[in-house]
Amino acid sequence: MHVYKLQAQTVDEKEIERTAFERDTRKLEPWYQVTDDKQREYAVCPACDNPIRLVGLYEELPHTDRPYGRHTGKPVTGFDYFNADNFEWCPYVRKNQSKGSSRKRGMEGISLKILGIVLTQFDRVIYIIRKETGIWISPQIALAMLENWIEAEGYRFHDATLRNIPWMFAYRSKGLSIFGQKISKGQDELRQAIIEGIPHARFDENGRITKGDQFYEVTWCFVDYRRKTEDDSLIEMVEFEVCDGDRNVVFAKTITFDPRYFANLINYSNPDKREPHLIAKAKEVYDRKFGADFTRSLVNLVGGFDATLPESIRAEMMPGGSPTGSSGQ
Repeated sequence: MHVYKLQAQTVDEKEIERTAFERDTRKLEPWYQVTDDKQREYAVCPACDNPIRLVGLYEELPHTDRPYGRHTGKPVTGFDYFNADNFEWCPYVRKNQSKGSSRKRGMEGISLKILGIVLTQFDRVIYIIRKETGIWISPQIALAMLENWIEAEGYRFHDATLRNIPWMFAYRSKGLSIFGQKISKGQDELRQAIIEGIPHARFDENGRITKGDQFYEVTWCFVDYRRKTEDDSLIEMVEFEVCDGDRNVVFAKTITFDPRYFANLINYSNPDKREPHLIAKAKEVYDRKFGADFTRSLVNLVGGFDATLPESIRAEMMPGGSPTGSSGQ
């Protein structure tokens, strides 16, 4: 692999490059260690959260001039997380398994972290789905997706990692009607495909799919998750499809995952772009599905509701506890 992160259970990932890694770590432990009288450089796999050793960061390699990360396959001093099951099913390890995994993790580690991130970053997860599809789904559809995803235990599958949260959230949700949803500006191809494929479909002046002269159905779904490695880089994709009432595809688009975009959205998003009431509604779903105490533990696990949300909203969602999480998000 050619990407790394510094700590387990974080979302960000970075390209392996010597100077950037030096500045990122300040050449301190645990990333720089001496093992068997030799200096070794370590980091964390963005997909499975297990430790990796950086190879070729300083030494010349016979087969490539590009440094890369290699799983250690065992715990490393200074890195407090190692999970053999996650290592076994890591997409960087199972490079030939193009369809992902049907096997589930336990309710620990990455599974809990994904649950916490989906809740505290729910508006950003939905923003990416809106952006990728060109359909500005309503809060009602967003919450229906959340219910589906929880019921399918989408957070427990080994192919769900901290680097692909918004896209696997969509993939593990079931197909839904998009009648009444707004087609975003500039999505002329999508709009035209619906008009041609579903002759009775109509759009109002705001771009919403509305009533026609006869009853019709229009649905969406996310299918055919797959992945591949090219030049030791992981590429993940899913097919987005819009269908008529007979399940015929009228529009299809391949969505390629962009993990860094999601990480950047979390770390640098403008507070004015947040949708706190959407997150509050998501928390109601979590409270009902998991219980208030468990939901609180998930929020605390990921550092709380971050400071880009209004304090009044954070206090309302975490009564009796500190509403403030990390201010860097």
